[in-house]
Amino acid sequence: VVTNKLRKLSAEIGELKVELDSTDPTAIIRLLDVDTDSVLNKADGYDTTNARRTALREMLFESIGVVTGNTAFQSRSMIWKGTRREIDVVFGNLADATDITDLVLQSATNVKIVLDFPFDPEGTRSAKDDVARAGNYVADNPATRTMCWIPQFFSPRSMTDLGNYVVHQHVLTGDNFDRYASHLSAQDRPVAKQLLASRRDGLRDRLRNALRQAYRVDEPTDAMVVPALEVDEQFVSLNPTFKPVRPVAVDLRDAFEKLASQHLAHLYPGHPEFEEEVKTADLRAVLGEITRAATMRSARLEVPVGPLRKQLRRIANPLKLGTMHEAHYTPETTWSEHVVRKLAEEAPAVLTVGVLRKWTDEPIVRGLPREVQDLVILAIAAETDRVLMRGGAVLSGDIGRLDDDIELHTQTP
Repeated sequence: VVTNKLRKLSAEIGELKVELDSTDPTAIIRLLDVDTDSVLNKADGYDTTNARRTALREMLFESIGVVTGNTAFQSRSMIWKGTRREIDVVFGNLADATDITDLVLQSATNVKIVLDFPFDPEGTRSAKDDVARAGNYVADNPATRTMCWIPQFFSPRSMTDLGNYVVHQHVLTGDNFDRYASHLSAQDRPVAKQLLASRRDGLRDRLRNALRQAYRVDEPTDAMVVPALEVDEQFVSLNPTFKPVRPVAVDLRDAFEKLASQHLAHLYPGHPEFEEEVKTADLRAVLGEITRAATMRSARLEVPVGPLRKQLRRIANPLKLGTMHEAHYTPETTWSEHVVRKLAEEAPAVLTVGVLRKWTDEPIVRGLPREVQDLVILAIAAETDRVLMRGGAVLSGDIGRLDDDIELHTQTP
């Protein structure tokens, strides 16, 4: 409690420095009389809507783990159930259809999370208008893989903090301080710079707390935000079949990942649970053992002590390609039987890689990454004694190199 109070004071009093990295927080008070206001006044014109928007975007993206770039939206890589996923991220004013257009709200492939502004640049809209825009989109457009994370608006005090922060940050960027503080004596300049840096750090800490409250990671307080939205209004899916819930999270990064995970689980209910991230080298190692078992027509394959046992257990077991026991591997027929059923149902003229990819999402959508699909397809080929062909030539299949037009043909005895 004391540390929080000191942090708030340090945002206003540059002479107060709070050291927060230590397990034993300390406060340092510098009793110095240096005119920092005259420095800030020279940069007062830098407090613009664009500067505020940029500052919040950088702070928010840093908090959720997005690398800031120059384009309107970025992507955030994360591991979900052992597979790497790219989550598209947009930051803008949801209520303004010229800032975030209907086209930007659409997403045909990746899950997309739209991070709305915690303020209205024009001062004419409320957070309710952002909620209304999301609702109107759902009513007028097809479902899409996008979720809107709508914050409470900043309180007047938080907006003041934001304005002060962008001015402090600008003054302390590059050689700006030297230009703005040229009227100070050589003795006062380093002291003034330290005071401004301390005040900037305090403002940044307070703004980060405001962001946590605005985006409902922490409970909102009147001092930080204007609590105008109900919880369900802050997490709005543009797919009517998906209803996100407020995540219980320790910080914004954790909340972002849990929201994305909710959406992925809705899209891919049949996705297996891999214990660790599945990598290409692991997939190739597993394919080698599956092929060896198929070639030997073995219902029980002894696996030597080493990493192969763990790789098979982590990947083949959850994919139902087979079961890695303590020391031996037993192939399963789940996938080959699935292919037999689908061939009877659909009777495709030619069995292709593309057809098999489609069948990996039937009868339940798994959403396997392409390389994991490759493993399943090549395992099916090995188990059912099929060869890969294109234009009459036999191909050697490999993870990551299976084009959809490749055909699978039963080998002639």
